[in-house]
Amino acid sequence: MIASSLNLDVRGVSGYIIGKHSNSSLPVWSSVFNGGVKLVNGDGPGEVEDAIHKEVVHAASDVMGRKGYTNWAVGMACAEITDAVLNDMRLVMPVSTCLRGYAGVEHNVFLSVPSIVGASGVKRVIDLELNDLERKQIHASANIVWEAQGIWNEV
Repeated sequence: MIASSLNLDVRGVSGYIIGKHSNSSLPVWSSVFNGGVKLVNGDGPGEVEDAIHKEVVHAASDVMGRKGYTNWAVGMACAEITDAVLNDMRLVMPVSTCLRGYAGVEHNVFLSVPSIVGASGVKRVIDLELNDLERKQIHASANIVWEAQGIWNEV
């Protein structure tokens, strides 16, 4: 969607959406690059970036409305993760992992962040340089999961 909005080839754009898979997900605009150049500088995302994130968040419900399921995307993600593990690829990919200590997250919550995945699973979590707004957003996403865990938090 970013490449399309800039009339660029998708292979030249890189970036991540991290956190909980929902409207509390966090597009890390400070880490979006096009050909090695930062896409968003300064205070943060503008209207175009906000619209892109909303479209990403609503994409699954759009697919559900049209097809009735999203199993192909889940299956493709599982196949890619399995390939990275079985072939010890050490591939950087966003996977759910425990974020305690990541960007100041204090709880044992599992959220999606870019990680190096190989034969033993997550070998290392990539510590993105989050700006203040992004740091607040990842904390909010972590708190949503922490609160949803309810009584299990006491165990």
